[in-house]
Amino acid sequence: MGGQATLETVLSAVARQMGQGTEDLTPETVLGPEGLGIDSIGLLELLLGIEAETGLPLRSETLTADALATIGHLAAYLDGLAHD
Repeated sequence: MGGQATLETVLSAVARQMGQGTEDLTPETVLGPEGLGIDSIGLLELLLGIEAETGLPLRSETLTADALATIGHLAAYLDGLAHD
């Protein structure tokens, strides 16, 4: 997984979480209150779903607020994990 595949995984996971299609989501889409409004519990559910789908162990010690800011930032974080 990497690049576009990672982005597609995150887009699909966010769309499922929000109960909508991916057509209105972009890498710049903000995940938190200023954008989609996903709260902390929603982010946790999103991350657990991505972890289950990708098999990548998400590490809380490296997961920053910046990594959770947008769909693109989350995809870049996951790409970094895949290359570690």
